[in-house]
Amino acid sequence: MSGGVAVRPLRRVPAVEIGPAPGMDAADANRVEAERRRLDAHPAMVDGPILMVSAAAPDGLAVYPATYAWHTADRAAPLPGTYGALGVQLALVAGDGALLWQRRSDTVDHPGGWTISVAGTAVPGPGLDAQVAAEAAEELGLGARDLLGLRPMALVDDRRGRTVQVVFRARLSRSARIVPHAAEVAETRFADVYPDDGPAESITAAWWQELVRLAIGEG
Repeated sequence: MSGGVAVRPLRRVPAVEIGPAPGMDAADANRVEAERRRLDAHPAMVDGPILMVSAAAPDGLAVYPATYAWHTADRAAPLPGTYGALGVQLALVAGDGALLWQRRSDTVDHPGGWTISVAGTAVPGPGLDAQVAAEAAEELGLGARDLLGLRPMALVDDRRGRTVQVVFRARLSRSARIVPHAAEVAETRFADVYPDDGPAESITAAWWQELVRLAIGEG
């Protein structure tokens, strides 16, 4: 683990086992409720259903159902028995080997920061591969035919950012047309390295070199 982030290669999508939420004391419950009220009052953010991680390994994830307020409360101060929120991410590689980066809009978490091609919070129900494909459609307007060779690439345990990410990789088809969803994505860029014209802190900044090695180094 470097800088609070552990990156482990994946050969298959980890199994997801849903269990009960760990017990919380009154102080933690009050923090979650305060975050729920804050999100409800926000003009763009939603306290929707998510999955929180209680144990993580490349072959399996133990999770429990929660809402986004749990994630924001956990980021401020860790909740008991919790690694962080479960996320899905996608590294898109162009034909020339460059990686697609996206800058987040000002209306979402980590505003203005450059991140991996696609990133979203996992929800109960669909498989993680289906969820990352849905995120690619929502954020970039890409369909399944645009994502060539979609497969799991890495498990990223970010204790500082309080997330556990299942990261996929795909080649971008030559016919793909990227149409960023302005409410979430401010701009996109193809590059071999992490763009440095944004905030130093983002959901990708701490591990971008390992991301490039895994995504681009494989050709």
